[in-house]
Amino acid sequence: MKVSPEKTSLDAARKKLFIYDHAGHPFQIQLSRELARRGWDVIHAYCADLLTPRGDLLDDPTLPLRIAPVDLGSKFQRHGTWSRWNQERELSRKLVALVREHRSNIVVAANAPLRTQAILQREVRRRGIPYVFWIQDLLSIGIRKALRARWGIFGQIVGAYFRWYEDRIVRTAQHSIAISEDFVPFLPKEPVRSGRVTVIRNWAPLQELPVAKRRNAWARANGVSDGVNFVYAGTLGLKHNPTALLALAERLLALDAVVTVVSEGMAAEWLRQESLRRSLCNVKVLPFQAFERMSEVLGAGDVLIALLEREAGIFSVPSKILTYLCAGRPVLAAVPRNNLAARIIKEAEAGICVEPDDVPGFADAGARLAVDDVARVCMGKAGRAYAEREFDPERIVDRFQGILEAAMQQCKSPARV
Repeated sequence: MKVSPEKTSLDAARKKLFIYDHAGHPFQIQLSRELARRGWDVIHAYCADLLTPRGDLLDDPTLPLRIAPVDLGSKFQRHGTWSRWNQERELSRKLVALVREHRSNIVVAANAPLRTQAILQREVRRRGIPYVFWIQDLLSIGIRKALRARWGIFGQIVGAYFRWYEDRIVRTAQHSIAISEDFVPFLPKEPVRSGRVTVIRNWAPLQELPVAKRRNAWARANGVSDGVNFVYAGTLGLKHNPTALLALAERLLALDAVVTVVSEGMAAEWLRQESLRRSLCNVKVLPFQAFERMSEVLGAGDVLIALLEREAGIFSVPSKILTYLCAGRPVLAAVPRNNLAARIIKEAEAGICVEPDDVPGFADAGARLAVDDVARVCMGKAGRAYAEREFDPERIVDRFQGILEAAMQQCKSPARV
């Protein structure tokens, strides 16, 4: 993407940006690269010890961009309590050190644990550096629901503390970027009213995800060249319902169709063991794949699967659906109908979406897609067309750059590192 120098009004000495993307998502590293092409000096940091699929996190010596993996020395504890608490503190310490080393003029953070963000925000604000909170999930709502289910009324009390924590980050951030209009009613009213909250929907790096052939090298190597292949690719965790994948596999047994799950972690291992116990020979569980193979992975699918539990529909939007649209394949989703992802699938006419608790309906929809070649082709083309219309990187980066420049100009204290 070619961008003229006049796209930005700040001098090069002030354009020192630190972005922390906890997961290392493909579209977020694309944002950092595009900003670097516009003359920003960018550090893009991510947690090296988080078990998750990642984007293209290779350094490009032609750009003023440094990719900085943050190593905690051990696997990040998603579900631990005290161990995770300590890791979050150590993570924030290392992030602050990177900001100081880089002499950053502005900090953007996304996906990070709330405690890590709160400490990082406090430290950069002490130095007069504006902080932008990129809200990928309403983390406090998910935490409160999980703690209430685990600990009852005590969990609800602890969850309320996390809600206060998240609200405080939004109130004190120079600006917040929410990925869905649905998040805004749950945010503190003052920053919303004052214009310090902007909605920018997520996207996928379209140019890095070309439509691949169905029978490609990855498909052949993993034994999914023949028959109809349903692919689930990405994190499989608390916000998902892996039992729906088993029900789908059972329904597809007689249709020469396979369910291929590309994921890792406890849920993926449970799925592997349970499919063996049920003698479901049409279930394949494979580890995360390198981003450069992602087009082939998705291209090997005739149908791509997305899952989200009903309660998570309020606070989460599965960004994998946006990646799926680029692949030119239909989407089979069990997602609440009021979730942004479900609305996008419907708007794009790119697949079939059922309610998360309608497991029989999910399996039936999969069976219909398995035998309807024409519908699959039409939905896949419609999804790719939607991605080509909506995922314009220049327009998206223009919006981010405008927010970053305004946040820096509005921050009254000079940056001290």
